[in-house]
Amino acid sequence: MDESASEHLYRAVVMTTVSRFKASERLKLHGELGMWSISSLSFALIVSSVMTLGVPGTDDALVKLQIIFSFLALILSISSSGYRFGMRSERMHDCAIELNALARLMERVLHQGDYCEIEKLRERYDAILRSYENHNLNDYHRAKYQRFKKLYELKSYWFWLYWFEYQAKFIHYYFIIVASLGWVVFFAFS
Repeated sequence: MDESASEHLYRAVVMTTVSRFKASERLKLHGELGMWSISSLSFALIVSSVMTLGVPGTDDALVKLQIIFSFLALILSISSSGYRFGMRSERMHDCAIELNALARLMERVLHQGDYCEIEKLRERYDAILRSYENHNLNDYHRAKYQRFKKLYELKSYWFWLYWFEYQAKFIHYYFIIVASLGWVVFFAFS
C-alpha cells in the first residue's frame, strides 16, 4: 500500500473515529447488561424470598444460596457504578464525533493539497487524542474489519474471531441473567 504521510494520517483518523464509535457501543452495552444483570438477580432474590417466606422447614442450602446471590448483586452493583460505563460511553462518542469532523475537514484539505494545513490538523488530532480515554484492541480490530477489510485483505474468519472476542467480554452478564431467570422459573413452578 503506497500512501503519503498525509493519506496515512487521514486513514489513522478514520480508523480511530470508527474505533471510538465501537468503544462507545461496547461501553454502553456493558452498562445496559450490568443493569439487567443486577435487576434480574435482584428480582430472583425477591421471588425466592417471597416464595419461601413463612414456609416451615426452609432448607438451609436455599438460604445460603440467597445470601450468595445477595453478595453477587452487591458486587455487581458496586463494580458497575465504579466503571461508570454510561459516562465513558458518552465521552467515547463525543471523541468520535470530534474525530469525524476532523476527518471530513482533512479529506477536503487533502484534495486541495494544502500541506501546511495538514500539519495543523495533525496537531489537532493529537490534542483530541490526549483529551480522551483510549479505545481497546477489540474496538480497533472491529473497526479495521468494518472499514478497511479490503485494504488489509482480511478474510471473513476474522469477523468471527473479532465477534467472539467481543462477546466474551459480556458472557458473565448473560450467565447471570439466564441463571437468575432460571431461578425465578424454578420457584414459580415448584
